[in-house]
Amino acid sequence: MKIRAATQQCFFVFLLLTSSASVFGYGSSGGSKPCKPPTFSNQTPPKSSVVLPGAPFSLIVSKARPSSIAVTVKRIPVDVSVTKQKNGQLLVEGHIPPTLRDTHARIQVSAKTDSGCAKSDGWLIKVGGASE
Repeated sequence: MKIRAATQQCFFVFLLLTSSASVFGYGSSGGSKPCKPPTFSNQTPPKSSVVLPGAPFSLIVSKARPSSIAVTVKRIPVDVSVTKQKNGQLLVEGHIPPTLRDTHARIQVSAKTDSGCAKSDGWLIKVGGASE
């Protein structure tokens, strides 16, 4: 009786192992390409800088669809110009809203690649008063 129960248990363990191995045999990628998000660099003014209201800012965006680039400053949407450079990178330029004074503000940028891979990043600055 004990031998039969042990045989049944071994059989069930064998079934579980073989069925789960076939599930893991396909891998987790499913054949899709890995997501390579856009990159952001050369942010000006640098983080923690003190700037005047209305001051310009810029950054370089790589591997992004120009129409997907969106920028906010302290959650205020900002109009930006996007210029394609000779090396394929995108120069993004805008201005700090003139209504922001004596406050910290985060310049937040988001973009997507042609394949839909998205990224968002930003940096913190201080907007001074008109006399600084």
